[in-house]
Amino acid sequence: MTDLENFFWNDSERFIQKWTHYFKYYDRYFNKFRNRNVKILEIGVFKGGSLQMWKNYFGQNGFIVGMDIDYKCLNYVEDKVQVFIGDQGNVNDLSALVEKYGKFDIIIDDGSHLTNHQISTFEYLYDYVNDGGVYLVEDTHTSYWSSYINSDITFVEYAKKIIDDLTMYNVNDGKSVTKYTQSLSGIYFHDSMVFFEKSDNLITKPSIIFSEYMKYTKK
Repeated sequence: MTDLENFFWNDSERFIQKWTHYFKYYDRYFNKFRNRNVKILEIGVFKGGSLQMWKNYFGQNGFIVGMDIDYKCLNYVEDKVQVFIGDQGNVNDLSALVEKYGKFDIIIDDGSHLTNHQISTFEYLYDYVNDGGVYLVEDTHTSYWSSYINSDITFVEYAKKIIDDLTMYNVNDGKSVTKYTQSLSGIYFHDSMVFFEKSDNLITKPSIIFSEYMKYTKK
């Protein structure tokens, strides 16, 4: 059992709504940030339980920001935990958020789950993930639920297209290189979760050395 699972089952003072298989993936991608100076944004506060869970998991050097449209969520502000009232579908609110808090090491979208919000929020906030950081969109099963699909493309299909960006340095001589080509080290799909991991440094066109070819042509 991970520390997150233990908190969920035994120590949480407030309600937390998470699929239980999420915890092992949280731990896989977030463990490296524990007991470090780390700033986390979670979109979607609900009853405030997950904010306490992240505070417990990341330790005293963690700083947690929750974003929600419900003013009642201000009741969950405490030491190391802030709440920002705003609508993830409103670019002005997202702008005000990052103006106040700057960049984050981890961003978790557990907000409206509407596909247009998932896409537009990712497109705006991706640039505000620090190098080496992680952007997570969870509950992506809503990409298969008609009541949440309100965009021309679902979030899952949108994320699949970004996979192509990972190899654009090797296609058409890099003419289709995007910011994701230059900064994204990997995309990881799990049941109802998509993790985007940023590189520690700017990714440039790889240098390829054909060692065997070079060895024999030098003879």
